[in-house]
Amino acid sequence: MWGILSESDVAGEHVDVAAKKRVEFEECAELAAALATSFSVSALKVWTCPAHLAVAITAGLGRNSSVRSLSVSENLFSETCVFTHGALLGTALKNNCTLESFDMFCRDVQSDCALAMADALQKGSTLKDFQVRGASFFARGPDDATGVALAEALKRNPTMQSFEFHGGRFSNQSGDAMAEALKTNVVLQSFRFEFGELVKETGIALGDALQANSSLESVHLDFRGCDPEATVAFVEAIKENSKLKSLGLCLDACGAETGKALAEALTENSTLQSFDFGIRYGGVGPISDGIGLALAEALKENRSLHSVHISMPEEDFQTGLALAEALKGNSTLLSFSFFNNDAYSTIVRRAMASALEQNVMVRSLHLYASITPPESGYSLNRVMGGWVEAEGGADDDQAIKMALARNRELHRTWSAVSALRSRGSGFGCLHGWRLQRAVIGFFMPSSCTHFPPADALDRGAPTARAA
Repeated sequence: MWGILSESDVAGEHVDVAAKKRVEFEECAELAAALATSFSVSALKVWTCPAHLAVAITAGLGRNSSVRSLSVSENLFSETCVFTHGALLGTALKNNCTLESFDMFCRDVQSDCALAMADALQKGSTLKDFQVRGASFFARGPDDATGVALAEALKRNPTMQSFEFHGGRFSNQSGDAMAEALKTNVVLQSFRFEFGELVKETGIALGDALQANSSLESVHLDFRGCDPEATVAFVEAIKENSKLKSLGLCLDACGAETGKALAEALTENSTLQSFDFGIRYGGVGPISDGIGLALAEALKENRSLHSVHISMPEEDFQTGLALAEALKGNSTLLSFSFFNNDAYSTIVRRAMASALEQNVMVRSLHLYASITPPESGYSLNRVMGGWVEAEGGADDDQAIKMALARNRELHRTWSAVSALRSRGSGFGCLHGWRLQRAVIGFFMPSSCTHFPPADALDRGAPTARAA
């Protein structure tokens, strides 16, 4: 890599090709040879690059025995990255025997590139983490032929633990194939995928697949233009699922039936720890007026969730008030965020401040909103530390920040007590939770109306079991 990468780069663990001077055509053979013989480089990042550089990197990776992580990123406003257009990337993945992590972001995911990657994954790979994200709209990108090939790769690949693919036109054929793959895969732990135009039967198949899968802990699905019955059928299956710990759903629309099914799933499921729900801006289809209120009611009953993110485009301060009310009685949530055009209104902030007077568990709270100053004529979304700047409500903001700081300090106190118990101290010998509860109560503010679960001390975080 002399002349291309310095001596320190060769000896270092991370190499960013884009950070170096422009690689000329005659230097590519040198780069390929250097990559092939390097024993120290473990991470390689490739930005937008011309064809000759892509060929050189592919050749070097084919013989390299040290690179564990490869990241390919395309500048959306400049020349195309050749890696994302053709079989080169598939060749690199197929020939390398050490890669464990692959991440690609590009303007449009090309079908030939996606098929080449699927072929590489089918024929054996060391990859454990595979992420492909395209910025194209749903009308473009790979079709069901690619979706089926990717599903076949998941069915056969013995090492993949995390799989993500966004930027394709995958409908029922892909959905059915993925459902079949998820039923048989026994190593995959995280699955993120984008579907469109699914029918009810495919939604049922996907839900059944999650129930049958014994290894999946995290699922995030993006449903575009799908039949509402497909979404409802999928969500219904979540009620009985006892393995998933993290669920994410992004929808074009959310009618009353979908909202009801989601709320029931959150109420009845006792293993989910993280829930991320969003309704897409500009989505087509109905958005039920009561979806936010239904989710808020579900959070009052849920005793397993640690983290919740809700994003809804409509202005709806009633949902904000209902969510604040839900926080008052929830004893397991540690992190909560809400994106809504009314999320940072004075009335919602005041309600959140009031909720945190009683809630001692939430240590991270983020309210996001798009604010349009009358004099500017454009939408302003300025976030500083998770808080959107807005007029008024300074006292409420301060109250929220002080409550969060108090909760973080309480958590440190409980962690210290937990450490004492684990060391076999006298405190650990106290009989029963009642006396221990009294000791912990000494540190709690008088405004708090509930305690953390009994085993929060043991694990340093709340669990599904009530105190």
